[in-house]
Amino acid sequence: MNPPSPKPLPQDALSQVLDILRLKGSSVSTLVLPHPHRTDHAPGLPCLYAVREGAMVFEHGDGVSVTAGPGEVVLLARGTAHTVACGHGHARATALQGYFDFDGGFAARFLGPLPALIRLPSPPSGAYDWVEIGCALIAEESEQELAGAAAMVSRILDLLFVRTLRTWAAQNHA
Repeated sequence: MNPPSPKPLPQDALSQVLDILRLKGSSVSTLVLPHPHRTDHAPGLPCLYAVREGAMVFEHGDGVSVTAGPGEVVLLARGTAHTVACGHGHARATALQGYFDFDGGFAARFLGPLPALIRLPSPPSGAYDWVEIGCALIAEESEQELAGAAAMVSRILDLLFVRTLRTWAAQNHA
């Protein structure tokens, strides 16, 4: 009996654009902000925050602010300058913070129409499973420092970026 033939992956529009952009998670850290501290981020690389504890206030642009709590994701896909602060009423806030590179020159055209800041509120049932799984895998890979850990963390960051965009698009265009 012959094994089944491999089935090629379907190529939808988002997959094609991300292939052109050559998305790559470039770094990850845990951001810990005690109240009332804040950090300023100059314009640069696109970044994603997965809030783990407390609440974080994100300010960008013309004083626009958004608050995100545990299980919520904030994506600054265009690398917009922003400030992050611990939310009022919380002793501290923590988040996974990941940065991304795009190798394609097409990035500005694709990312330009996106909002400066995309926030995914937690669903009614709590945090998104994929956020929890992604953060846990990144923590495990970062702590154990096994061979290939940097590649694993980069790919997991890529998945968080894509799932965030996909979830946001589904919520805002349904």
